Parts: sequence; structure tokens; C-alpha cells
Amino acid sequence: MEFIDNKRYNFQANINANVTKTTKVSLKLSTVIDDKNSPVVSAADTYRNIIQKTNPVNFPIMFPAGSGPLGNETNILYGNMSFNGATFVNPYAELAKGYSTTFSSTVISTFELKQDLSMLAKGLSARALFSYKNWNTAKTDRSTVPFYYQISKYNPTDYTYTLEKIGTTGSDYLSFSKANNGDRTIYWEAAIDYQRLFGKNNITAMLLYNQRQYNPAFPSSLFDAVPYRTTGLAGRFTYAYDERYFAEFNFGYNGTENFIKDRQFGFFPSIALGYSISNEDFFKPLRSVVTALKIRGSYGLVGNDKIAGARFPYLTEISLGTGPNYHYGENMNTWYSGITFTRIGNEQAKWEVGYKANVGIDMEILGSLNLTIDYFTERRTGIFQQPATLPSSMGFGSTIPYYNLGEVKNSGIDASFTYNKAVNKDFTISLLGNIVYAHNKIIKDQYPEQIYSNLSHIGHPINSIYGLTASGLYGTQEEIDHGPVQQYGSGPKIGDIKYVDITSQVDGKNIVNDNDKHVIGSPTVPEITYGFGGTIRYKKFDFGIFFQGVARTSFILSAGNMAPFGRWNANVAQWIADDYWSESNPNPKAQYPRLSAIGNENNHQNSTYWLRDGSFLKLKSLEFGYSMKYLRFYVNGTNLLTFSNFKLWDPEMGGNGYYQYPTQRVFNIGIQFNFN
Repeated sequence: MEFIDNKRYNFQANINANVTKTTKVSLKLSTVIDDKNSPVVSAADTYRNIIQKTNPVNFPIMFPAGSGPLGNETNILYGNMSFNGATFVNPYAELAKGYSTTFSSTVISTFELKQDLSMLAKGLSARALFSYKNWNTAKTDRSTVPFYYQISKYNPTDYTYTLEKIGTTGSDYLSFSKANNGDRTIYWEAAIDYQRLFGKNNITAMLLYNQRQYNPAFPSSLFDAVPYRTTGLAGRFTYAYDERYFAEFNFGYNGTENFIKDRQFGFFPSIALGYSISNEDFFKPLRSVVTALKIRGSYGLVGNDKIAGARFPYLTEISLGTGPNYHYGENMNTWYSGITFTRIGNEQAKWEVGYKANVGIDMEILGSLNLTIDYFTERRTGIFQQPATLPSSMGFGSTIPYYNLGEVKNSGIDASFTYNKAVNKDFTISLLGNIVYAHNKIIKDQYPEQIYSNLSHIGHPINSIYGLTASGLYGTQEEIDHGPVQQYGSGPKIGDIKYVDITSQVDGKNIVNDNDKHVIGSPTVPEITYGFGGTIRYKKFDFGIFFQGVARTSFILSAGNMAPFGRWNANVAQWIADDYWSESNPNPKAQYPRLSAIGNENNHQNSTYWLRDGSFLKLKSLEFGYSMKYLRFYVNGTNLLTFSNFKLWDPEMGGNGYYQYPTQRVFNIGIQFNFN
């Protein structure tokens, strides 16, 4: 539980007015104010400090008052331990050292004008919209610096000890620090719309121009201080004949500041066709069962101008006075520092382009069951990447520019259904469900051709896991001596993980290193996501349930971060204590290998030993309700059950879930008032 006093105030106002019969104006104002008081250290960080960064056998939370070196200390004697001049984390001291006050406000205003232009042409209208958003937050921290102590002398005979203070820091007064953040966004658009019906011909058209500007209030760099701006012209034309044949054409002519002048704009058209078979005369005999049937397809282009962590990739950045020194003068006794290239620009950088296609079918059966099935595919080209290696003769050093190098193909199926049935006036059923399967593979990337084919990314999905193949734990020294040389850390010991040398036939070497890693398991991003549920109403009672799940996904347990007594001084999980390799339990299939008081590089490698199936099915929500004339009483719960082969923590949290704040099971009891 996190001790937070959080107050939120939400103010909204909507004004709609008809200036004339053909002119409408609307103004919307929304203000959200948050005022929060909380500990300086969040609940999530406190949990992580307890699990991952502190072992309770090393030192106590605090020592008794009056037991300090001087005997008269008035401050709390927090326990800790000095190791190579550094201290560990005392979770309680961190939690109790102070408090934080955060005040934030979000203001959104939207002004919209609509004008009917039917006096010029029937079905013609125009509209304009202006929106302004401003967000600001101010955080103030008041905290002390804990006084830390450790045992310097200990007498095991009478259990007496002597304390010493660690370091010279510590304060019993509240210090002050502050942080501010914020941003503002300005957006406006203007559009002309046309809609007209000519007999069996239905025509619509739209032409829209928009601009957006985003400004961070406290930019972190020179580039960040330049407003983020985009602009674009979009158009749409649709044609439908007799509610049977449909066609739609869209285009976007988008502009970005991110590329050099001649490459700032991109044109991205698309076309879609549809055919409502159920509206044909020959389909009439089937309408008693299949009440509606439509097939459709589309093809189009989309663009992306965003590069992770980089704006204006065509610009070269230099840092003055940080390069090598150069000397000159009569006696060569005058020198200056040169420049350093912190980034090399690429003037050829341009939009990423995705070619998207979709074929789908919409069906209604017996007027109650609606089915939608889509097959989609996309080939994304020109993905921004930095070449993994470039010849040093090119002079780039570590400042490698971004190029449009990558290419990825993605395809899959998206299916959903809804079922709504009124059995009688007292009993209704509403069901829904969906499933999405999406599989991608890399066609081109920034890596050169690999000597070891197992290291190549080509043909594998994005977010694939690369790791070693593990074959249990070493049981004898003879196994180690006669097995391949494992080049991690100081080498394996009895009880450490044993790996398979999969590249010996390629290089003829009897060694295991990073060249032996290959794709293991499924991608970390699920390839299958699905959900299903529904609501049943009987007279005044209602019952709702919803399940959510994923499949074809894996994750790696974060072995290094879980290592008890290791580099992080982590706590000991129960499942490790119950089943780890030891001389008294030399189980080659133990859940955890040999324990070590220091980091064990051999055992912390990504491998099949730590690979886990990330699939799960969750009972996401459940609700019971009872309605009266103006009231509805309800009880509900979220995150109630999880069905998974992985049992150590919520599999949705992935491999780092060991030290993340656990997923909460929440129950609510409430009353809804309805005066309509």
C-alpha cells in the first residue's frame, strides 16, 4: 500500500450556439487539477528496494536508541553496511526520510466553427477547429539524509556489540529540492465536406488541412528547444451505388520538420473497395439465415518520420573545445582544443514507408451474431537504423548516422464477434470476443552478413530472444574439464549452468561464447492476443464477465537481478530457497544453479535455462449488479484469476516481475444514481 493523499479536481464547460441558421459555434473547456502528497520514494521503488537491493541478514532496520558510538545520539540509528566505501539500501530509511508534494494542472480548450454552404452547393459545408492544451507540474521534495551505522565489534559470548557511524553524511533537518515539467500543444485544422445522394449514387468528399505544434516547457537540449511541428493535407472521396458497391480513396500529403527541405513531404494514398453481397437480389433466399454479408479490401501507404532519440537526422552536431589539442606558434607553446563530432548528419534520410493491404468479411447471422474477419499484411521499408559496423576509414568513429536501412514484413488475422439476443422481455444476452494473430519477420537490417548464421536477425521476428542452449547443471569437475570452454567470467564450477556449443562445426573451436546464441522461444511481444466475455441481464439483475489472454510469447527471467547475495545484494525468493543446486542437493535440474556471494557471469547469460512461456489467460473483470428505479447496486473485481504455466509472479510483468510491485486484485462495492 502506498501512503498517498491525492486530490483531483475536474472542471468542464461546454458552450454550443447557433449564430445563424447555417453557422454553429462550440467552445469546450476542461481543467484537471491534481494535488498529491506522498513519500519521496514510491511504493514501486520501495518494493524493489526490499526485494532486489537489500538482504535482511546483512543488517537490521535500525539499532536501539542510545547504542550509538557516543551513546547520546538523538537521531535514528539506521542499520547499514559499508562495502568498498559504499553503502547498501535500507528500504525503511528510504521510505521514512521525507515526503513529496506534486501539483499539476492540465487545461484543454477547443473552439469549433461549422458553416453550412448549401447556398453555394447542396451538401457542401465547412468547418474549422482550434485546440490548445497546456500541462504543468511542480514537484517539491523535503527529505533528510539518514544516519547509517554498522557493527564494528561483536562479542558472540554475551551478544554485545559496538557500533560505528558509516561516513560523515546524515542530517536531522528537511532539505528542499524541486523539479518542474510541462508542455503545450497547439493544433488547428480546416476542412471542406461534401455529401450528396443522386438517386442510387451516394457521394462524399472531404479536404482537410491541419497543423500541430508541440513545445516542451523545460527543454533538455538545443534541439528539444525547437518546437515540434507537423503539417498535412488530407483528402477522402467515397462512392456507393445502391448500397451494394462501395469505393473509397484517401490520401495524405504530410510534412515534417525532421528531414532536409527537399525531403520533408511525403504522399501516402490508399484505396478501398467493398461489395455488399447480401443486398443483391439473388441473395434473398439466404437472408433468413445470413442477414448481412459484405466483403472488402484495401491497399495503401503510410509514413513515419519519427526516429527514436534523434531529431533532425540530416544535421551534424559538433562540440567545441572537447577534441584533441593542437599546438602552434613559434615555439609550439600555444595550444587549443579541437572539436568533437557528436553526431554525423545524413541529408538522404527520408520517410519510412509502409505498404499495407487488408482483405475482410463482415457477416450478420440470424440478426444476432455479427462476425468480422480480416487478413492484413504490411511491408515496412526504409526503417531508420544505424549500421552496426562501418569501416574506420569512413571517419565516423562512434558517431554513426541514421540511414533508411531496415525492412520488416508483418501479416496476420484479426477476428471478432458480437452476439446480442433478447430471449424475452426479462432476459437478454450480450457476448463479445476477439482474437488477433500477428507475425512479423525482418527482411533487412543494419547488421552485415553473419559468419554464424544463428546470429542473423533476417527471417526472425522483431523482439526475438537470443540466448544459449542450456543442458542442465554441471555435476562433476570431469564434465567441466571435458566439455567446451565456457568463456563467461572466470569459468564454470560444479553446479553452474552447462551450455551447448552449437558453432563447433562452423569454426572448429570447442568454446561457448556469444557466437553460440540463437533465437530461443517466442518473441517478447505476444503474437496472439485475445479476449472474450459478456453480460447477462435477468429482470433487475445483471452479471458481466471478461477474460483477456495472450499466447506465443516468451520472456527471460532476469537472472542477474534475482541472484541472492550477489551484485545487487538481493533478497532470497522462496522458490530459490526451495530448489537450488547445492552439495547437499546436487540436482542437475534444480530451478536455480549454484549460489554465489558475488556475481556469476556464467549463470546470468540469456539461455533456455531461464526461458519461460509468457502465455496467460486472466479473469480481468467480474461484476454483479441489481437495479431499482433510480439506483443500481453493484460489486465488482478486477485481476481476479490468472491461468498460466508460469507461477512465480504475474506473467504479464515479464522477466523483471521479481522486483516489480505485484499486480493488485481490486474489489469495489458501489451505488449508481440515475435521475434521467
